[in-house]
Amino acid sequence: MPPRHGKSELISKYFSAWYLRTFPNNHVILVSYEADLAASWGRKAREVLDELGNDFSVTVKQESNSAKHREIEGHNGGMDAAGAYGPITGKGADVLIIDDPVKNAEEAYSPVQREESDLRKIYDAFRSSC
Repeated sequence: MPPRHGKSELISKYFSAWYLRTFPNNHVILVSYEADLAASWGRKAREVLDELGNDFSVTVKQESNSAKHREIEGHNGGMDAAGAYGPITGKGADVLIIDDPVKNAEEAYSPVQREESDLRKIYDAFRSSC
């Protein structure tokens, strides 16, 4: 889909909240090119889960209720949000959401940027985490 058509809103925010509400023993990892962007979407997903989760007896543990990490009360599941080089190796996920892995279209479409910049490192980091 083209930019600004709601992909992040639908997947990073609503899908991840729905998934944790539906499967509270599973784990979601949300990754973006930059840690603050991933944390922002993680916060938005937490807000949806806080709003709707109580209807399904699913709540976030207060002691793990940060933008970058949260666990589900009474269950084994949770969610982590990290930047492309963030601490996701070894955590494992039932769902891995990669949202905006590059900063902008110019970087994404540039052959020079893809081969000679951080884009290659990001690509390699994602591949090594799978």
